[in-house]
Amino acid sequence: GLGLGHEEWQLAFVERIFGSWPDEAWALVRGATGRSGYSIAFRFQKEVWKRQAATPVGDEVGAVFHDSKGWIGVWFQQMMGTHGLTPLSGERGFAKPSEVSVAEKKECGVLPSTVRTRVRVTHAAVGADQTVYAMGSWDDCAKEYSEAQRHSPTKSKYLASFPAVDVWTAKANAWQSVPLPSGEGDAAIGAYATTPTGLLVSAGSKLFKLHGTEVSTVDLPKNVIAPLRAIDHLPSGELVIADSKGAVFRFVPGGPANALTLPTIDTVQAWPFGIWAVADDDILVAACDYQVDFDTGNCALLRTRPMRSLAVSQEKAVGEALQREPPRPYFASCQRPLALLYELPNTTAKDFAFDTTAKAIASNSSLHGYEFIDFMYGGKRYFAARLKLTSDDPGKDVDYNVRAKPLLKAVEAGVAGARPKLVCHNPTATRVLKFSGATGMFAVAKAER
Repeated sequence: GLGLGHEEWQLAFVERIFGSWPDEAWALVRGATGRSGYSIAFRFQKEVWKRQAATPVGDEVGAVFHDSKGWIGVWFQQMMGTHGLTPLSGERGFAKPSEVSVAEKKECGVLPSTVRTRVRVTHAAVGADQTVYAMGSWDDCAKEYSEAQRHSPTKSKYLASFPAVDVWTAKANAWQSVPLPSGEGDAAIGAYATTPTGLLVSAGSKLFKLHGTEVSTVDLPKNVIAPLRAIDHLPSGELVIADSKGAVFRFVPGGPANALTLPTIDTVQAWPFGIWAVADDDILVAACDYQVDFDTGNCALLRTRPMRSLAVSQEKAVGEALQREPPRPYFASCQRPLALLYELPNTTAKDFAFDTTAKAIASNSSLHGYEFIDFMYGGKRYFAARLKLTSDDPGKDVDYNVRAKPLLKAVEAGVAGARPKLVCHNPTATRVLKFSGATGMFAVAKAER
């Protein structure tokens, strides 16, 4: 259904599906031509997949994130050491990065001191705060070593690759290189996972934690054999990792590691390659039987909690998925526009009346018809207004930036500390409230949950 030609499709595979169904569904396809690869972005529009953009041969999109401009891809080219950000739709195509970090000038053997090298990216990830991590290596002079192994009595320095992460934030709008202090030449990037505060990334025999551009080392338990094959973190702060021998452990940094027993796959040891720690008692492990031929091997998704029945309606499944989806900056095709007015303190009473907000909107009757909701997301409580399509707008696009502006402006002016914004989100409300022009107050219309 992606419309690829036969020869092109033979060497391509769907690398990831992302966005939301049906208004913002995307697919990222990885193609290949000889030894070089490329990425193709598709978007589902009017019941068909439409090609949006394709990278030049040799470039790869390693991660994606969403901002006010739409979906953004993190692309890199390993051979040239270039990487950057690009929109996945529109006429701009895959643009060059505004800035690429370079290593310091180094003298290494016969190389001149003016040689400079960029971080060659092999993996990319995006954190919860839209911090972009482009992981790879940079060339530098390793420690002196004996050439005796090469039948020479001399000593020299040799050019080696050291792990590093290029960090990009929207605030800085530039890349900043963060070398990982592995102390090992040719230590490649291994397993990695984003966390609520940054990034976990392994390189060689060490595990590192990044918070912005600050890096620290996470001590691995003695019974864990590096390098790591997979990693994730639990809400409790524990880490779940798979080591080079295929063993899976969970541990608190600085404490002992407890092994998790994996079932076999067709009587053969399961070798994990992916871990998703959903909850303290719910860990999923993707594993394959690597003891047999790759073409005929078996793979399985293993779980510590019994699999629940998937016999739910498509409508219910889609609805649940949309409710779990985090609030995203508003975009033109969003079908779930929400005016996110402010966050409530945890000590706020359950039956809070929102009198200050009511007073802020009372003088503007055009704001009275919105459906206001009290809801929870990510352990936090919010007050918002649903901006639904109305009967007076049949068959045409609605600019919700314009429609929401009076409400956002009124709340920001009337509620101290409020910084309202327009987002795309479909939460399940704890309470639905309606404003009464007669009383000048909110009244509970219904309790959804």
